Amino acid sequence: PPDEDSRANTPPADFPFAELDNVVLSPHRGGGSMEVETIRLQHLAELLNQLAGEGRTPNKINIEQGY
Repeated sequence: PPDEDSRANTPPADFPFAELDNVVLSPHRGGGSMEVETIRLQHLAELLNQLAGEGRTPNKINIEQGY
C-alpha cells in the first residue's frame, strides 16, 4: 500500500500477528519445483539456525515501514 493509512487497513494489519512471540511471518510462495523447494528449505534452515544461535535474523520485518 502506498501510504500509512492504507497499510493500517489491510489484512493482516487488522490482526496483531506481528506482536505474538509464537508466530513466524513468512512471504507468500507461488509456483515451485524440487530445486526451488530445496533452496527454500536450505534458506529456512540457515535463518532458523541463526535465530537459534544469535536470537535474531537479518530479514526481520519493520512494522513501522509496513513490511
